[in-house]
Amino acid sequence: SWVNDGTYNREPGTVTLDGASGTIDTNNNSFYNLVIPSGSTYTAQNENIAITNRLVVPGTLKVKTALTFGTRFNEETGTIEFNGTSAQTIPQEVYYNLTVNTTGGNASVGASYVQVGNDLTVGASSTVTCDTRAVWVTGDLVTNGSFLAGSGSVTFCGASSQVQGSADTNFHNLFIQPAGTLA
Repeated sequence: SWVNDGTYNREPGTVTLDGASGTIDTNNNSFYNLVIPSGSTYTAQNENIAITNRLVVPGTLKVKTALTFGTRFNEETGTIEFNGTSAQTIPQEVYYNLTVNTTGGNASVGASYVQVGNDLTVGASSTVTCDTRAVWVTGDLVTNGSFLAGSGSVTFCGASSQVQGSADTNFHNLFIQPAGTLA
């Protein structure tokens, strides 16, 4: 776990968390570089996780409030999970796996788009709202909660993407890249 009870000089350092799981409590300070290792899961406590330079996530980072990206994000093969108890905004970025497991409030696609290089999963008690924004999914869209497309668009760009899950999914604008199929 990472607990900052004081002040630390973040620039130009890198914090690499080790261990299988833990929590992150930054005391509302930002990281310059943050690495969540492969096979590990870290949960940010009730505060904004801010990275001023580079975030590398081959593991899993669970975000309870907000996530602010710096200049570079390397999603590797990891997962960013929004799991707050109030409304959250999913920042415009390219993710590998994106999971929404909110328990109170919607997770809204921020800025103009979100791109997912593998799977987008919406948990059973969760709602993702797109409004007028675009979502690109290379893998599967797994919807066990609510996926509200609004007047936005969803593009499946994988060779064999699927829409799965226990909930119905409605689209406003649905696109399938020429090389892909949708099951």
